[in-house]
Amino acid sequence: MKHNTSCTHDMSRSVAMFEIETRNLPGGSVQTVNARDLHQYLEVGKDFSTWIKDRISRYGFVDGADYIVFTNSGENPSGGRPATEYHVSLDMAKELAMVERNERGRQARRYFIECERRLNASPVQYIAQMESQMIQMIEDRVDQTVALRLASSSRVAALAYVSVRELLEEHGAIQKGRTSLNRKIGARLRTRALQCRPPVELLKCPHSGVWLFPRDFAAQYMRDEGRALVSDHNAKQTGQTVMQFGPRRKGRKSNLSVVGKGETTGKGEPA
Repeated sequence: MKHNTSCTHDMSRSVAMFEIETRNLPGGSVQTVNARDLHQYLEVGKDFSTWIKDRISRYGFVDGADYIVFTNSGENPSGGRPATEYHVSLDMAKELAMVERNERGRQARRYFIECERRLNASPVQYIAQMESQMIQMIEDRVDQTVALRLASSSRVAALAYVSVRELLEEHGAIQKGRTSLNRKIGARLRTRALQCRPPVELLKCPHSGVWLFPRDFAAQYMRDEGRALVSDHNAKQTGQTVMQFGPRRKGRKSNLSVVGKGETTGKGEPA
C-alpha cells in the first residue's frame, strides 16, 4: 500500500522534484523515492540496473528494510520485459546521493533532508511554514509587478500612495527616535495589507526601496491605531512623565514611582 506526496525544493536553476511515497515495509511505514528517478537526476554513467545492484552490494543495503523491489506492470518504454523498480527509503536515498561525491549528489542529499524535515513537522509547524512562504510569495509578486507601474507613473503614485515617513510627518511625530516607529508602523501596514481579502496592492519605489501604501488604506490604519502609536512616541520623546517619591522611612531608601501627567497617586491626590 502506498500514499503519494510530493516535496519540492529549489536546488539551483535546475529544480529537482521527486515523488515521495509512503510504503509499508516489514519494519513499518517508510517514506520512499523511486531509485530510477534518483539515478536519472544524479546523471550516473552506468545503466540503472548495474548501478543500483552495485550500490546495494557495496554498501550493504537490506531488502525490505532499506528498499523494496517490484515489477512495473506498465509498458517498458525500451521494450522487452517489464522494468524492475526499486523504491528506496529517504535514508538510503541520502546515502546514495552522498557517495556520488559530486554537486548533483550534494543537491539531492540536501533535498531529501529538507523533505524529511517537512514531512516530520507537526501540522501547526507545517501550516505556519506554508503561511510564511505564501506571504513571501505575495511580497515578491508585489515587488516584481508593481514597481514598473511606479516607475512609469510616478505622478499618479505620488497622489494615490503615501510612505510611512509622510504619514508620520502629517501626524506630527517628533523627529527624534522616529526610526523605530517608522519600522513598526511600516511592518503593521504590510501585515494588514496581506491579511485583507483580496490583499491590498502596495508599491515599492525601485530607487529607494521604500514601501508605499494607498492613502485611504493608510489613513484608516492611522485612525485605528497609528495615531495612538504616534502619541506614545511623542510623549516618550518630550518626557511627559512625573517622578513621584514616596515617603522616606528611617533607614530605608525612598520609594520611587513614575506617574504620567493627569494621573493620580495612590492616595487619590493629583500627580
